[in-house]
Amino acid sequence: MVSGVICEFNPFHNGHLHLIDNAKKNGSNIICVMSGNFVQRGEIALYEKHIRARSALLNGADLIINLPVGWSMSGAENFAIGGISLLKDTGIVDRVVFGCENDDLELLKNTADFISSNEFSVNLKNYISKGLTFASARKKAVESFSKTAAEILCSPNNILAVEYIRAAEKLGFNTDFFPVLRIGTSHNSLVPKDNFSSASAIREMIKNNEAFENYIPKSTYDLLMASPSSKFENIENAILFMLRSLSLDDLKKMPDISEGIENRIYEKIKTALTFEDLLMQIKTKRYTLARIRRILMSAAFGIDNSFIGAKPPYIQILGYNNTGKELLSEISKKSPIPLLVSSKDLKKLDDFGKKVFEVESTSTDLYSLAFDLPLNCGNEFTIPVVKV
Repeated sequence: MVSGVICEFNPFHNGHLHLIDNAKKNGSNIICVMSGNFVQRGEIALYEKHIRARSALLNGADLIINLPVGWSMSGAENFAIGGISLLKDTGIVDRVVFGCENDDLELLKNTADFISSNEFSVNLKNYISKGLTFASARKKAVESFSKTAAEILCSPNNILAVEYIRAAEKLGFNTDFFPVLRIGTSHNSLVPKDNFSSASAIREMIKNNEAFENYIPKSTYDLLMASPSSKFENIENAILFMLRSLSLDDLKKMPDISEGIENRIYEKIKTALTFEDLLMQIKTKRYTLARIRRILMSAAFGIDNSFIGAKPPYIQILGYNNTGKELLSEISKKSPIPLLVSSKDLKKLDDFGKKVFEVESTSTDLYSLAFDLPLNCGNEFTIPVVKV
């Protein structure tokens, strides 16, 4: 059996180890589709993606696939489309494993079905027209179906679980699902419990030079202690410059743009002196900070509407172990899309594939400047695949 896990591992912690250990029961091999250097909330990953891939391989994963930034830095629906599409296109994944706060698979499936219904769409549009944020409108719209379902959508992990199920249906991916109940702390909790802590809390501990070794596997701790961490403030001015270079027409092509918000963004990017200042000036009752951050970062990298609802056009390998090498051989025979293991494989890409890789390279070059001692330019072409 081959299990697929969609993840960020920012960084890999004991809760992730619990997920992998459960996924490996009954002898399953593990393929992870992992966000690259930019993650779903529109933020930079604390550690470079090859470092995070190695930490996962040291703790039970067999093969790590890169989720391109055009999907890794998306809302839940497009994030799920990207991850599920890549798992499907390996041609060898039997089931999708995910962590969540409610492991009632039947409820998750029923909620996914309702969210895909016309009734939900009508309800959602009605609540959004009243000025609610998307998240609040979604919860209200689902309450008409089930208050229990609406409550589970208050958790980011449950939302992703539902979106994974919906994405599989859209893509015709006939796979099994295996929910693993999250243990320890909640997704965004900053208070550890026993030996478990959220990734958010661990990132804060690392930034504040506080002890965090109790909450991550020892191999990950050793790896992180030997690796530099990124700082957003190191690339803040570069991002502001990239945004100031955009035209109003450029902004209109960005994902998640509606209701004339592009005009507000265009006005504010000319005067804001910090990225945080820009976020606060653009934020409205309907647009959350996370949504605004994703829009701005997507705009900086040139991630336009062509990425929304599309499937990643290639499978880029970040790392593997001996078992993963065997899985890679199977994928090379069964995948309908190009497999990227080295730069020479880039010649296999079609026009959209080249566009996606160009955006990935741009984001990687910017990310390389996020360290106190900047990394080399061109790392998307030169850092070798991790082998464990």
